[in-house]
Amino acid sequence: MKQLIIYSILISNCLLQNGCSVKKEDVVGAYIAKNNVHTNDTLKIFQDGTYNQKIYRKGDNSLVFENSNTWKYDDKRITFQDFFPDDDKVYNVEASDFETLLITSSFTVEKKSDKVSINYQEDKGAFHYEKQ
Repeated sequence: MKQLIIYSILISNCLLQNGCSVKKEDVVGAYIAKNNVHTNDTLKIFQDGTYNQKIYRKGDNSLVFENSNTWKYDDKRITFQDFFPDDDKVYNVEASDFETLLITSSFTVEKKSDKVSINYQEDKGAFHYEKQ
């Protein structure tokens, strides 16, 4: 009985602290940006330290941007090299000048209800990638 109480307290503490700790191997996988209105922003994170980001227009599902580079994970943050921070804009044509907008980006990573999420545009609240 004592063990059950201690276990329950540990789980409660984990949930109260905005999710349980996320290990580097938990981050690897396929993600989709949630709550985007104009784009389908997909992100694949690979075990070898690389990632691939693709952005599609929602209207016709046309690919408007694709990029690959490297990532690192440390202390509940993931850092992407040469990342395009999608603002969920309406992209009329395939954007060839995206490369001028690529930056090193670092985002918090959380695990809630067994779902790993990468939070970007935290000031806007709802925008995040969710692991599939």
